[in-house]
Formats: sequence, structure tokens, C-alpha cells
Amino acid sequence: MADPGQKLTIAGLSVELLCQDSCLAGSLARRYQDFISTGAADFTVRLEFLPGESQFSLHDLPLNFRRGGLTFDYPGCQGRIDPHGRQAALVMRSGQSLQQVEYFLRLVYALLAYEAGGLLLHAAAVVQGERACVFIGHSGSGKSTVARLAAGNRVLNDDMVILLPDSKRWVVHATPFWNLPGSSIAITQAALGGIFSLVQDRRVFLDPLGIASGIAEMLASLPVVSADPQRSAQLIQRCQVVLAQIPCYRLHFLPDPSFWSLVIAAMDTNFEPAENG
Repeated sequence: MADPGQKLTIAGLSVELLCQDSCLAGSLARRYQDFISTGAADFTVRLEFLPGESQFSLHDLPLNFRRGGLTFDYPGCQGRIDPHGRQAALVMRSGQSLQQVEYFLRLVYALLAYEAGGLLLHAAAVVQGERACVFIGHSGSGKSTVARLAAGNRVLNDDMVILLPDSKRWVVHATPFWNLPGSSIAITQAALGGIFSLVQDRRVFLDPLGIASGIAEMLASLPVVSADPQRSAQLIQRCQVVLAQIPCYRLHFLPDPSFWSLVIAAMDTNFEPAENG
């Protein structure tokens, strides 16, 4: 990424990263190398990091929504994301610039996915056959554990994926926003086959969730946009559309591969939930 402008494409959504700091640009190139693309991008992200340390981390700042976008204005940290104007900018003083850019890009893609009719979901996703099993849950619920237990199947991510509508189905797209350093992910996509809310337990079994409970579980796993009151009604409706097509379960599991047989069976519309073991 010696060139100050490079295209980053995730789930078909392309942004141009403009960064004059050659050291940071090189780090971004290595971090996102599998998602760097050629061609046009109709969204621009400008990045500028100034010398010195900031007392703020983006993770700690409240999300200020304005006219569908996000703004930050703190000492040593200014930024904005304007999805309708197709541009974003971040100016910070920080010695952890790569981590700050990573978080900023998650914010950008959460808004871009929403504007594209989809969702950025805090979830792990594993492809079984031609379908993606999506595992949601709070931090520490076991998403990375499930990804490690993928048993040779393609892992789209262990922390963040994007759902987008495609004709009459929903498609799960890989992202570079993984949780564990050095994770191996498949740069691909697959039709959504099932959603599983993780519960670590001493037994392995499934609880089918109704639409209302499933919506609540999904909303708890939607970063960024779920904090915007103006988007809340649309988010509920969008989750309802997803769950009208795709089954949702609460998966009680052990940290071993014993849950996979139930997960695979659950994606069959004729499946009757039962305890495994």
C-alpha cells in the first residue's frame, strides 16, 4: 500500500483508503491484503494520524449519530462518517493507529452494510456444505471456539460477518475483522442456513427461538447501528425478514465438536430439535 489510495472491498462494498503515512499504509496493506482490490470505489476514507498520544481510544467514545452518519469531536480525536455523502475521515493522535483504523473501518462498514439493505453482525460463521452457520453471542460466549472447531470447513470469520440480501435469500460474507490474530479465514461467501445463539453448557442441545426472541438475540449482536434510535424500527423489521426465512436456535454446547451434528440437522426444515448425548 505504498500508493496513498487503495481499494478495500468487503462483501462487494468498496472504499478507497487515503493515507499519506507510508508506515501506516504499509501496515494496512499487510492487514487487509486479501481484501485489497482494483477498480472503482464510490466511498472515500481519509486517515490522518498526528504525532503524540491521545487520551482517547475510539472504543471508549460514545457514538454520536447525526443525519444518518457518525461524528467524533474530542481533543486529539476528530472524525466523521457520512454514508450518504460517501465519505469518512479520521484524524487522531495515537500510537496505536492500526487498531484505531480497524475500529473506524468497522464503524464505516456497519453503516455501509445497513445502507445496502444488510447488517454487520457480531458473529462467527462457518460454511457447512453450501450453507453458512452463523453463531452469535456476547464477547466470551464461544464464537472463536466454534470457529476453531470448524473441522476443516471454511471459516468466514470468528467475530464479524456481513449479511446482505441476494434475490430471495440472505448471503453471509467474510470480513477481515477477526478477533484472534493470525486467524485463517475463507475469503468467500455462502447462503445463510441457520442462526445459533451460543450458550456454554454441560450438555449439547438446541432450543428453537420464536421470531420475537430471535430478533432480540440478533439486535444484541448488531454493533453500531443498533445504537441509533432512528434506525431501530428498520433494524427490527430487517431482523424479522431474516428470521422469517432462516431458523434461529439457542445452541447449548460443550467446547468440542459434538454440537455439529445438531447444527447441520437444524438447517433442514424438517428438523425436530433433540438433545445430543
